[in-house]
Amino acid sequence: MPDYAYVNLESPDDRLFATEDPRSFLKRYATPVVFDEIQRVPQLLSYIQVEADEHPQETGRYILTESQQMDLRSAVSQSLGGRTALLRLLP
Repeated sequence: MPDYAYVNLESPDDRLFATEDPRSFLKRYATPVVFDEIQRVPQLLSYIQVEADEHPQETGRYILTESQQMDLRSAVSQSLGGRTALLRLLP
């Protein structure tokens, strides 16, 4: 996905910024963007939902990845229900 910005939420600095100021964090990265290891900042999902609702015509703005199934599927279903496509990729 060469046209997407990439943010690894394993990075302590990025994770801290996303946790402490999620609105500014989302504004920092122009879409489209990949947020890798999103399970590290699950509260970011609510802010992504607001962004998705405010721009419904702009599909594919965010790609959220995780390396483990840490109950994120239910969080995504609740926060982003009807706004997501879930794909399971093999390593």
